[in-house]
Amino acid sequence: MTNSSPAFRVPPLALGISREEQQNSIDLLLEIKDHVVMRTAIVLLTVVIPCANARGQVVAQSDFSSGLDGWTPEGRTCALTNPGGYLLVQDIDNNWSRPIAPAKFNGNWNAVGRVSFDVRPDASKAMQWPVGLRVKGANAAVSEFEFTINASPIGVWTSLSVTIGAGPGRWNIPSDLRAAVTEFSIRIDVNDRSLDGGTLEFSGLDTITLWAACPADLNGDGFVDDSDFVLFLSSYNILDCADPGMPAGCPADLNQDGFVDDADFVLFVAAYNELLCP
Repeated sequence: MTNSSPAFRVPPLALGISREEQQNSIDLLLEIKDHVVMRTAIVLLTVVIPCANARGQVVAQSDFSSGLDGWTPEGRTCALTNPGGYLLVQDIDNNWSRPIAPAKFNGNWNAVGRVSFDVRPDASKAMQWPVGLRVKGANAAVSEFEFTINASPIGVWTSLSVTIGAGPGRWNIPSDLRAAVTEFSIRIDVNDRSLDGGTLEFSGLDTITLWAACPADLNGDGFVDDSDFVLFLSSYNILDCADPGMPAGCPADLNQDGFVDDADFVLFVAAYNELLCP
């Protein structure tokens, strides 16, 4: 069902809350709405200072400040070196160049909400194949994600990021595999050049990071702010995750009970007040 009037859905007493609690919930919702309007009106007075935590809590990371940090090539697909603060990947056999992550990237990914890294595609020839991510689990379980990036910025560092979960543009890893990842790797073979083919292909990787899940960050930008509030409010007014108008995957259903209701609102407000993802 979609509520057209009033603008905010009134929490039903059937949820088992008192009238006083109901009124407090409504008052808080309206207070935050007014706060959103005020922040928009005086945006020049609102300053967010970036810090090391501004993109969320790190679960695992390789910044290649020294050495390979445990990354290894898959078979003879590529050679890995660190020429100075990043991972240089050389294609050897003209198959997929695939560096494999160290063990700190493996384990239970239920706490992982996003994967990000910097990539510099080989500069000698235009990109022919996308950069991809892969995780493996028990019983030969595999899940992959491919990034669609412009083929023109060859030789230029580009930051890529994907949110884990259901919905368009996200990496939907099956739940059983996500709970027990045994291998994480990045595919970085971007053209048909290789050492075996008598040519050279070098690409770079840097700052490969697994970020902690931050469910209230509905737009995936690392903050829980007014833009997320607008997205949450839209879903809150729809209510039922089965409604065709609900965004794919029902991301605002923070407690995953099939509805975007007061229980989710309480969780969202707590994250909104913190601003930064934990």
